[in-house]
Amino acid sequence: MPSTSQRLTPDRVTELLENGFPLFKDELLKNYAKLGRHHFIIEEYHNGKWLAEPIRTLDGIWGKVAKAYFPTLVRYVDESLSGCKMISFSELLPGAVIKPHDGANFGMVVKILSRREDWPFERLDTYFSGRSYEVLRFHLCIFSPSHDFAVLGLRSGDRQLTWKEGKCVYFDDSKTHDAWNLTDSPRLVLIVDFLKADFADRDS
Repeated sequence: MPSTSQRLTPDRVTELLENGFPLFKDELLKNYAKLGRHHFIIEEYHNGKWLAEPIRTLDGIWGKVAKAYFPTLVRYVDESLSGCKMISFSELLPGAVIKPHDGANFGMVVKILSRREDWPFERLDTYFSGRSYEVLRFHLCIFSPSHDFAVLGLRSGDRQLTWKEGKCVYFDDSKTHDAWNLTDSPRLVLIVDFLKADFADRDS
């Protein structure tokens, strides 16, 4: 298995995540509910119905909860996708709207806001220390109630993305994007980030 993101293409990352899903699917479904399910830290980004639970830091270091609850996922990523950075659960509750935004300065914002006493990032061991965090963001779908872009989707430039269980999509997080869930059921994905620089010589 490859051990460095520099040897990977976005399509290969997608393939590896989809191949791994059957191995750690049950683990994700069983133990996700044990996490806190907190609102995403930057309130200006959404309408209060976006939940996020990071299990690997922006520096690419596993949090304690990852090793305790998701050992199969940890082992698979360490063997196949070790060059990735942040990994997080992202849940869109019914009625969720994520406003148009870009993530170019996401690392610095998280580092600053993670100091807030009401944000439970204390479970993580370290924080991203850079000034920018420009990534290709991969969404591995754990469950989704609809494939209809009109009611559940993500828009990034002219790309229109929807989710299907066990399938992976990706987009450039540094470009403006927005998302919504107008269904009556939640959508849950596993976010896996790779630095854009890792694919600098490729068309992403």
